[in-house]
Amino acid sequence: MNNEAMTGTHTQNPIISRITLALMEDTGWYTANYSMAEEMSWGRNLGCDFVMKSCKEWITQKSARYLIKF
Repeated sequence: MNNEAMTGTHTQNPIISRITLALMEDTGWYTANYSMAEEMSWGRNLGCDFVMKSCKEWITQKSARYLIKF
């Protein structure tokens, strides 16, 4: 989930998405204010393949399309 704060990797611009807020709320310890959630644009408009295929398949397919253009 790229720059989502809960991924466990460091990014320059981490965000707190609705997914993170829902996870925290599900613990029973917090009440989330969803209006404070930041928009997670990673993967937006990339279609079902982005979600249904493995990262390797998606990257390979994307690379093949890039090479065909040039």
